[in-house]
Amino acid sequence: MDVEIFALCDHAQDFGGKMVIIGTFDTITAPVFPAVHASLSIATRLRFLRTEAGLHKVNILAVNEDGKEILPPFTGDLVVNPPPQSESMVVNFCLDIGRLTFEKPGRYGVDLIVDGAHQRSLPLLLVKRP
Repeated sequence: MDVEIFALCDHAQDFGGKMVIIGTFDTITAPVFPAVHASLSIATRLRFLRTEAGLHKVNILAVNEDGKEILPPFTGDLVVNPPPQSESMVVNFCLDIGRLTFEKPGRYGVDLIVDGAHQRSLPLLLVKRP
């Protein structure tokens, strides 16, 4: 399995296998804390080889710098069944999170875990705007 896309963005959407991603970022600035971010999406595109057909478990965790979860963890099952003419299959999924509250400035992170194995981490920095 290959992680082709794993990104934080303002908006992501899958249109029949074509992923649209708007406004990727790794830093959010806010004048006061707690801060509410109006719209945040996590865009993910995974490519599985024909030999990896079957059921796969995906977890996405979002934590603050103390390791405390800032969202309920996302857990889902993916059924991978590449078409006969293809050697691989792509699975896109987008998590849209509205009105996410960040209690304080600092370092946050989002982790992608597939079949119990850590695949990627995304850093997210929250900064107080002067």
